[in-house]
Amino acid sequence: MNRSISPDQPGVYLVTEDSPEPLDLEASGPPHETRTEDEAKRVAHMLLRRRPRSTLTVIFEPVDGEPYVVSILDQDGWR
Repeated sequence: MNRSISPDQPGVYLVTEDSPEPLDLEASGPPHETRTEDEAKRVAHMLLRRRPRSTLTVIFEPVDGEPYVVSILDQDGWR
């Protein structure tokens, strides 16, 4: 984590949700796609307010490389 991402680097940010509730179908849906890290973090905060026991992961998926985790949000805050 904490890799530097150039604002010019093409790619998307994905917000994935992991819920401790086994039948939480809404949380197990497709990732939310955003264009910026700030937007991805706002989406993560919004989702955490709806389901406070979830863990949200912000991932950067570059066009020409491997995706990697930017940050993780849970009820204890950002990691």
